[in-house]
Amino acid sequence: MYLEHFDKDGTYILLRKLILAHLASVDRSKSSMDPSNYAMCIRDPVHRANTVLQNANKWEDNSAVQALKFCLSDSRLTDYLDIRKSLKTKLKEVLLYKKIFDASEIFCDTDAKDCVYVFNNWQEVADCSVWDQSRILDFIKSSEKYELAVEWSELHIINTEQKMLALSMSIIWYLTQDPPQEQAVFEILNSLDDPSDCITLCDIVLSDLSNVEAKLCLVQYLVNNNISPEKHHHYFNMSLGLKMLCALRSPHREYYSDLIAHPYLLLEQMLMNVELKDAELALKAIYEDLKCQTDIIPVLTLSSVNQLVEDYASKALEVHFLDALLDVSSSSTLVLSTEETLMCDEAFTLPLRVPTKDEWVPDAKIQRCQVCKEERFNMFSRRHHCRRCGRVVCANCSQHALIVEGYGNIKVRVCEDCYNAMTGSLSLSTAAFEKRFKILSSMQSSSPRNSPYQLDSLGLRRRSSCLQINQQAFRWVLSSDSEQNASVRNEFTYEQTPSISLCYSILKLHSDDKKCAQFLMNLSDRLLGKIKMKRSGKLPIEVDYSLIISMMKSLLLNAKMKCHQVQDNKGEALAGLYFQHLDVIKLLVNANCRHLIPREALTNSDIVRKLRDRLLEEERMQLALEISTKFNLEKNGVWSTWGLFCLRAGDWSTARQKFQQCLKVINDKNDKTKENSLLHKILHVLENSKYPGTEKAAAIFKSLSALKNIKLGLSQFESELSPLNDLIKEECLFYLSMYGTYFSTIEFFHRHGLFRDALNYIIQNKCVADIFIEALFMPILRNAQLTTLKHLITEADPSLAVWSSYLFATCRHLERWKYPCVLYEMQIFMEDYARAAKSAINFYLAPAPSYKFMFERQRHLFNAKKHYEKYLANSRDTDVTGTLWKKRNIKIMPEKEVESYIQLIILQEEVSKFLQLCESQSNHSCLYEEGASKDSKHNCPPTLFGNAQMKSEVVSMVLINAVNVDDGFELAMKILKTFNLNATAILCKVGSDLVKIKQKHQIPHYLNSVKCLFNKLVKVDDIILECVSALNTQGGDVEEIIKMLVSDANKINAYLMCGKIEICLLISH
Repeated sequence: MYLEHFDKDGTYILLRKLILAHLASVDRSKSSMDPSNYAMCIRDPVHRANTVLQNANKWEDNSAVQALKFCLSDSRLTDYLDIRKSLKTKLKEVLLYKKIFDASEIFCDTDAKDCVYVFNNWQEVADCSVWDQSRILDFIKSSEKYELAVEWSELHIINTEQKMLALSMSIIWYLTQDPPQEQAVFEILNSLDDPSDCITLCDIVLSDLSNVEAKLCLVQYLVNNNISPEKHHHYFNMSLGLKMLCALRSPHREYYSDLIAHPYLLLEQMLMNVELKDAELALKAIYEDLKCQTDIIPVLTLSSVNQLVEDYASKALEVHFLDALLDVSSSSTLVLSTEETLMCDEAFTLPLRVPTKDEWVPDAKIQRCQVCKEERFNMFSRRHHCRRCGRVVCANCSQHALIVEGYGNIKVRVCEDCYNAMTGSLSLSTAAFEKRFKILSSMQSSSPRNSPYQLDSLGLRRRSSCLQINQQAFRWVLSSDSEQNASVRNEFTYEQTPSISLCYSILKLHSDDKKCAQFLMNLSDRLLGKIKMKRSGKLPIEVDYSLIISMMKSLLLNAKMKCHQVQDNKGEALAGLYFQHLDVIKLLVNANCRHLIPREALTNSDIVRKLRDRLLEEERMQLALEISTKFNLEKNGVWSTWGLFCLRAGDWSTARQKFQQCLKVINDKNDKTKENSLLHKILHVLENSKYPGTEKAAAIFKSLSALKNIKLGLSQFESELSPLNDLIKEECLFYLSMYGTYFSTIEFFHRHGLFRDALNYIIQNKCVADIFIEALFMPILRNAQLTTLKHLITEADPSLAVWSSYLFATCRHLERWKYPCVLYEMQIFMEDYARAAKSAINFYLAPAPSYKFMFERQRHLFNAKKHYEKYLANSRDTDVTGTLWKKRNIKIMPEKEVESYIQLIILQEEVSKFLQLCESQSNHSCLYEEGASKDSKHNCPPTLFGNAQMKSEVVSMVLINAVNVDDGFELAMKILKTFNLNATAILCKVGSDLVKIKQKHQIPHYLNSVKCLFNKLVKVDDIILECVSALNTQGGDVEEIIKMLVSDANKINAYLMCGKIEICLLISH
C-alpha cells in the first residue's frame, strides 16, 4: 500500500526518472551494473527513449543496440513519430560504427605495425564520423570494405566530394564481386539527379578500377545513357578501346593500358609491332560497333581502320634506294668524307659541334655502315643518319635516341659510338669490341622482335643494357601526346622491307575486299614509281627492277582474285588492264626509257595520254603514234605535234602531209567557232620562222655544210628573212585558205598591218558584217587606227555604197556596246547627218546635276543644228528616195520634221542662254530647277527635247527666273505657243513655286507681267487666286494682290479664302 501510494505521487515519479537517467549516464567503469539497464528501467517511454538517445554513445555497442531495440519495441511510442525516427537512425549509426570498428581491428591485425586506421572503440568511429570524416572514408577505401561506404554516407552530412568518394567505393565493390552486381551499380548511377555528377562519379571509379571488364561495364553505361555529345564521343571511343583489350590475352593487355581512350592509336601500335593476331581479335570484338551507324563520329571507324591498315601495308612495301651519285662538296666539315677514309681503323672522334643536315655525309657516298663496317646498303638495308655526328649507319648501329642540341626536347636517332661517348657507358676500345659482337649477334637473330632494344618514354628505341643482347623484345609505343607520336611515326620503319608477305598479312585486317583490291592496284602504281626517273632527272640506283615488277604482278593477281570474290567485274577488268600495261612498262624498261614511265599505272586514257605526250616531248613520234593506236587514243594530237615539229625544223612539205591527217576543211568559213586551235599554233610557228622551209634532205645536208664551214672558221650564214616574207605569207595563207575561217584570215591581215588586203578579202569573199566588226574594225579601234581605216575605205569606194552594210552594222554594234563618240564619228563619216544630229543631241542630254553643267554643252546643240542643216542641203541637192541613199543606209526624214528639230534646237539654245544670263547677273539663287530634285546621276535637267511635262518644267524655270530678267516672259510666251502647252496650269504652278522658294515679294511683279503679256492666253484672275491661296498658306500679305482681281466674285472668293468675311459682305452690297 505504501509503495502504491508513492507510485501515484508525482514528485516520486519525477525523482525516480531523474535518478535512473543520472545512473544511465554514469561511466561504465564507475558503475557495478551496465548503465543501459538503468535507462531501460524508466517507465515513461518518451523519457526512456530520450535518455537512451542521449547516452547511447557512452555505452558498449551491444548495450546501446539492445537499449535502442527495446525502446523501439514499445508500442506506446507509436504516436511519437519523431522519437521513433531518431531511435531508428541512432540504431543504424551504432550498428554501422560497430561494423567499422570491427573491420578496423581485423585490418590492423593483418596490416603493418602502427596502423593509422586503428580505432579504440566504436565511439571513436562515431566522433570521426562527425569531426574527421576523411579518416573514415580513407579507412573504408584502404580496407576495401566498400559496402560500408554508401551506408555511412546516408547517415551523415558530407560534402559532394566525400559523397562521390563514398559512392565510387560502393560501385567498385559491386563491380568486383563474382559475378559483378551490375544492376546495383546502375541503381546508384540512376539515383543521381545531375548527369554531370554521374560522369564525375564514373571518372573517379575508372581511375581506381584495374579490371578491364569492370571498366567496360561502367563506360558502356555512360555510352547507352544520354550525355553531352562531347562526353559521348569520349566514352564511346573508350568503350571501343576496352572491348579491344578484353579480346586480348591478359599478358598483352598491359602494353595498351594507357591507350584505352584512343582505340585508333591502340590498333596502330599493334600494327607497328606486327602483333597482327592481337589486332585481328581486337577488331573482331568491336566490328559490330564500327559497323553500326551512330549519331557521333568516333575516332575509330571502319573507314579509318581500313585506311590505317592500308597505310601500314604500304609501309611494308617501302623501297629504299638512292638517286644517281651526287657531287659531294669538298668543303665538308666532317672528319671522315670518303669511303676509304671512313673504312679505316682509326678511333672515332666525336665532332665538337652538332653538324647541320647540309653537313651530313651524303647517302650516295657510302656503301657500308660507318660504325660496324660490315653492313652493306642495298634495297633491303636502309641508310640512317646519326644526328650527332652526321655519319651514315645501319639500323642495328643506330638503335639509340638522345636529346641532341638543335632538335629541341625530342630524342633523336644517334649511332652507337655517339651514344657511348655522350653517356660514358663504354670506353672507345670497349665500344669497338661491342660493335663487332653486336653485328655477329644480329646476324644470328633474324627476328626483329628479338632485338636488344626497347622504347623509352617518348616511344623511341633504346638499349635495355649496353652489354646484354636480346634480353627484352623491341616495341614501338604510342601515347596520348601527339608530338611524341609524330616523333615515333617519323622514326618508324619495318625492319625488313619490301616484304610482300607482311603486306598481305596486314591487309587481312581490311574489311572491304573491293576497296582492298583497289588499294592493291594503287600499291602497284606506287611500285611503278620506284623504277622511273625522279623529278630531279636522276635514275634510282640499288633497285632490282625485275623484283619490283614481280611484286607488282603479285599485287595485281591478288587484287584480281579479290575482285572476283566480290563479283566486281569492273575492278577485275581494271586489274586485267594493269597486267596488260605491265608489258608496256617492260618494253619501256628494256628500251632504256625508264625515265618516260609514268608514276601511275596506265589504267585510264588520261595516264596513257600523259605517256604519249612525254614521248612527243622526247620527239619519239613513231612510238607515240603506236601507243595511241594501241590504246585507241585520238591521233590528232600526235599528227599535230609531228607536223609542228617538222614546221619548226623547216620541213614545210612534210608538215603539210602531217597536218592533212588532223585538220579538216571548213565549209562555213563565216562561223569562227568551227576553227581549229591548231591553226593558230601553225601560224605562230610560221610567223616566227627566220628561214623559209626546205626539203628534209636538203635541210640535213645544209646543216652538215654549215658545221663544216664552222669547223673551217667560216662564218657565212644565210641572212634572216624580213618580217612576213612572201614565202612565209604564202605558206600562212595556204593554211588559212585550207583550214581557216574568214575571221582568222582577216585577223592575220590585221596582225601584220595589211589593212588593204583585209578590206579586199572582205569584199571578195562577201564576209558577214560581224566578221568585219570583230576581226578588223574593233581591233583597229583599240589601236587608235580608225583614221587609217576610213581613208582606205574611202579610197576603195568614195561613195561608200559597197561598205554601207558593214558601216551600218558597225554603227549598230557601237550603239549596243556604248561607244557614243566613235558612233558619232562614223555617222559623220557616212554623211548620215540625221543620225549624227541625234547623237549630238544625246551628248547634250547626258546626265548632269544642274543647268550650270549644261551651259558647257552648247557646242553639241550647235553641231546638231549644223548637221540638220547639212541634211536639208543634201536632200535638196539629191533625190532622197533614190537608190544611192538607200544603198548607203542614210536615215531619211521629212523636211518639216527636220525644220521643227532645228526650231526646237534654237529654242533650247535661247533657254540655255537665258538661264546662263540669269546666273551671270548673280540671280542664280532664283534659278529654280525641278529636275535637280530627281536622280541627277541618271538624268539631266528638263529640256525642250523631253515630253510635255519636261517642256512645262522648262517654261516654269524660265518664268521663275524672269521675275529678275524680264526677257524671260517673252521666251516663255514663245515656248508656250510653239508647243501649245497648258499656260494656265504652268502659270499657276509658277506662282505657287515662287512662294515655296521664298520669293513672295516677286509675286506682284510676276502677276503684273502675266496680266500684260498672257491676258489673251489665260484667265489672269485664276492665276491671281492661286497666288492668293499660296500666300495665305504661308501667312503673307495678300491685300495688294487681291486688288489686282477684276471680277468681284473672284475678290469675294479671295477674301473668303483669307477669312475676311466683313470685306466680302461689303463687296457684295
